[in-house]
Amino acid sequence: MKKIIFVISVLFLLIGCATESQFTASSAKNKLPKVYKIDLDNDGLQENVKIEDLSSSWVISITRRDKSEVGSFKAEGHLVRVEFIDLKQDGYQQIAVSYYDPEKLSHLAVHSLKNEKLSQVFSISSKCGVDAELGQGLARIRVGKPQPGYSECSNDNMIVWDVWVWSGDKFIKER
Repeated sequence: MKKIIFVISVLFLLIGCATESQFTASSAKNKLPKVYKIDLDNDGLQENVKIEDLSSSWVISITRRDKSEVGSFKAEGHLVRVEFIDLKQDGYQQIAVSYYDPEKLSHLAVHSLKNEKLSQVFSISSKCGVDAELGQGLARIRVGKPQPGYSECSNDNMIVWDVWVWSGDKFIKER
């Protein structure tokens, strides 16, 4: 089933249509900027979410239907993936952004629009990688770090994974 959804998403990206769940920068470089119309704050009106992957940076800006800007966030580096998810299953869509900075540090940031304010819900970085499985009401984030006694993460044998899970209202680190 996941394979079918992935193939359909890639087909939509190739013909220029946006799905409401995800955007993968590497599969659509020639199609940027990409604009999504999605109700982020559960008010019944769709916001415009514009994703621009520039050569050495990226920016995501959110505007209302009247073109007034609600907020934006940007960073230096390579945009990898953007996903829209409803973690709390309350109708509010969060924006999860994965990217690498110029020093090849891997980042994951989750933003939410609520009460006319764009805020960061969660952010984490690692020189050994960040891997996320995100879905409606479910989320699991793996964050790599060097094994004790090592200063670098040169291969899988030297990486230890910390796991963060969605507890219903925030991410907590598994013990």
